[in-house]
Amino acid sequence: MRWRTMKWPAPVAQMGRAGEENTSTTGASARPYHTPELLALQVHKRARWCTIAKVVPLDGELVLAVVWRNQRGTQRVVSLPQVVLDYARRLGVRRFCLRDDRYRRMGVCSLDTFDRGRLGADGERYVPLTWLTPCQWREWPFAKTVVRLGDTQPTAEAKQLVLPFEV
Repeated sequence: MRWRTMKWPAPVAQMGRAGEENTSTTGASARPYHTPELLALQVHKRARWCTIAKVVPLDGELVLAVVWRNQRGTQRVVSLPQVVLDYARRLGVRRFCLRDDRYRRMGVCSLDTFDRGRLGADGERYVPLTWLTPCQWREWPFAKTVVRLGDTQPTAEAKQLVLPFEV
């Protein structure tokens, strides 16, 4: 069992349907939070958008959920970008669920647990897996609405150098 740790960009929310190109750069605070219950949260890494967490209903409330599938990295901690945690809190999410599909295990903790975790230089909060309480493994539905958090990595545009004109 391994966890992948990644660097995340600065927070800016972009909303759209899965598969659609969304070029909006509206800040997360400018969006209303009466969103659908099933959201896939994406961040930009390695030149593409990746879903790293979902907001799904579980036990009658919205939870921030992560499915653990063969991630590389550490074996003792789970990490989430601060921008994802902040966005989930604005939606009213209070719990975090980690699901291991390979072994059909699941752990849960309060979202506030991440505040006690270590904030890395990469903008992620690290929480030891021992802080999660084991619970019964459950499925949740697929999310069709995508929320993109953060900017894409800036790319340098090619420019023609201006040479001084000689007379």
